[in-house]
Amino acid sequence: MTFIERLKKIEQIDQLIRLKTTGNMSKFSCKIKLSERQTWRYIDDLKGMGAEIEYSKESDSYVYKNAFNYNLGIGKKELRKIKGGFFYSLTKSGRLIQYI
Repeated sequence: MTFIERLKKIEQIDQLIRLKTTGNMSKFSCKIKLSERQTWRYIDDLKGMGAEIEYSKESDSYVYKNAFNYNLGIGKKELRKIKGGFFYSLTKSGRLIQYI
């Protein structure tokens, strides 16, 4: 699985948790087309990013117990290192700045 595919999978998992539509672990892993073991690894990755995730019997779903926001943490400094693209930023005065 490529890096981009892993990021997309994490986004998919994050969305299902936010919508409280994961179901139990068996249903959850089927929805995201992974084994239960792989699904647990992704949950552990999210927990490593600060997410508090647990299963809720009431909603029959895994849920966030804290105000977790999935964020890669890519800022201007990191974007400047990426070659082959542009990043635009709008200043407070309304001026558009292009970063390469």
